[in-house]
Amino acid sequence: MGATDIQADLDRACLSLREPKKSKIALAAKVTRLSGNGLLAGFCAAQGTQVVRELSLNDARALAAADVLDAALATDEWPLRYVATELGIGGAGQLFSSVEVLHMLEAAGSLGRDARIQTVRA
Repeated sequence: MGATDIQADLDRACLSLREPKKSKIALAAKVTRLSGNGLLAGFCAAQGTQVVRELSLNDARALAAADVLDAALATDEWPLRYVATELGIGGAGQLFSSVEVLHMLEAAGSLGRDARIQTVRA
């Protein structure tokens, strides 16, 4: 992942945010992390979970960006999916797992069956 060409590809694929959305996302990430961690603490307590899960700052940023930008969110992290669902972020077909993303890519003709199978196995 640290190779120069891979980093260049990642940089080109990232959104470049400007004001005021950049500040809105930063503020929303703080609020989302606090409320999300409260939701997770309650869920884990109700389930009798030994280890209480929390949203990382990056998780909170991703969730806040999806909310502010009204964008889809793809994640397999159950705490992030739980909080997104509880807060109503990424609803109505905008919250995807990695398998769902692969399915969409295959259905759109951007990924072949063999490549999908190989990716899932990896």
